[in-house]
Amino acid sequence: DPTGQIRVLLDSKGLKNLDGIDLDDTGNIYTSSFTDGRIYKISPDFKKVKLFKEGLTTPADINLDRANQLLLIPSFNGNKARTEKLK
Repeated sequence: DPTGQIRVLLDSKGLKNLDGIDLDDTGNIYTSSFTDGRIYKISPDFKKVKLFKEGLTTPADINLDRANQLLLIPSFNGNKARTEKLK
């Protein structure tokens, strides 16, 4: 926070080994769960966690292409990258 204090904004047992985070234009947070092969979409108020994509191989260091409304998803162990349309 602005005072330098660390705050826990989200504590969910379903999110494991998070590796990559980005925000869309409306404040939704996208984060990848590395070992579970999932991407989650989290509401700006942190009250809703929605599964965005599953069945991925080690998704890491995700990034949003806001101009084209795409989520860029590298696969750390898969030696490839893919894109998914934002919903």
